Amino acid sequence: MKKQTGFTLIELMIVVTLLGLTLVLGVPSFKNSMARNQIAVQSHAFVAAVMMARTEAVKRSETINVIAIAPVDNNEWGGGWKIERAANQEVLSVHNVSPNVSVNSSDGYQQYQFNSRGMLSGNFTDTLVVCHKTVSIAGRKIQIGTTGRVVLSPGSC
Repeated sequence: MKKQTGFTLIELMIVVTLLGLTLVLGVPSFKNSMARNQIAVQSHAFVAAVMMARTEAVKRSETINVIAIAPVDNNEWGGGWKIERAANQEVLSVHNVSPNVSVNSSDGYQQYQFNSRGMLSGNFTDTLVVCHKTVSIAGRKIQIGTTGRVVLSPGSC
């Protein structure tokens, strides 16, 4: 008599059950990880834009603007931003934001101007909060001081 090889029905059911459990537990964690990554990417992109504007203002000895694209209430910077020369509106850089992320200014500012010394024109500070629209997780807070210094920290949405 030949010996039969293979898996029993019980063994296959156990494997399928374990795979199902792994998926049930892993998918929500993966969604949160993706959302955290989107928030981090947008936060760092905005900080990089501010640093670029400051650098260009000093390098060119002129005013450089960071301007919100298509601002809306409670998501002023969610449409993205552009960096342009104030003198002739030459666009130096444009950045779009993920549709799942909101970037909101605490005071509703939609533009920052950096003078030739790399400082914000006007005597004000602002805080932006970067949040995910569909996943409820902690966001990031971006603080811009009058000197143009940017501080990135955890924030609540």
